[in-house]
Amino acid sequence: YELGVVIGKTSIEIADLIVNTIASVLEIRMAIVAKITEDITSIVSFYNDGNILRKGDLPLKGTPCGKVKEAKKACQYHNALEHFPHYGFFQEHKINTYLGVPILSTKGEVIGVLSAMDTEQIDFSEEDIELLYTLSRRIAFEWEQEAYIKQIQYARAKLEALYKIAYTLSQSIDLKELLNRTLKTIVEIDFLKLKKDAMIFLLDETSQELVLTAHHGLSEEAIRYDERVKVGECLCGHVARTG
Repeated sequence: YELGVVIGKTSIEIADLIVNTIASVLEIRMAIVAKITEDITSIVSFYNDGNILRKGDLPLKGTPCGKVKEAKKACQYHNALEHFPHYGFFQEHKINTYLGVPILSTKGEVIGVLSAMDTEQIDFSEEDIELLYTLSRRIAFEWEQEAYIKQIQYARAKLEALYKIAYTLSQSIDLKELLNRTLKTIVEIDFLKLKKDAMIFLLDETSQELVLTAHHGLSEEAIRYDERVKVGECLCGHVARTG
């Protein structure tokens, strides 16, 4: 209930609350919220004997999280070190009992794993497993909300960039100046994460050459080198030829 009414917290803070809740209610030493992306497990929040730690990224293959992803359902292991003898995390923390449930997206894809662990042998009940499923749905909601907000912010940034470029193009100024201003606007768009050196070439159809008409961030040497480029040569020439 407390997690259900929490507002104004980041997904990491929610993950911290979740691992604290798991450790407290199940009376265990360790709990983890981990994200899964392709073949990597990213540990978001790791509760370890009263401390919250960040452990970074770990390989997914051959791990309990990998097994949970494959099964798409709760997986429980006793004598976990014997089941995963080459898993360094279990070796480091001397894990005996492991319980993991998948964190599912609204599309039914496994986007993470919620894990409960201990150095002692513990028999988790159906109620314990259901608690983890309930908490997994909570963090899945947070992650999907964050992704949705990022999509909105990205779309807004694109619209703002297009507006700036359209405004520049609408001005009645010299073509070369117009292209230089447009290029400057493009390289300053944050979400594109472009390098600050950029060029615009115009095609001279008679000589079949690309003429450097606008540039940003180039050295004098680069400007001289790229002043005219034959269609078909280098990358920009290849683009001009192939469309």
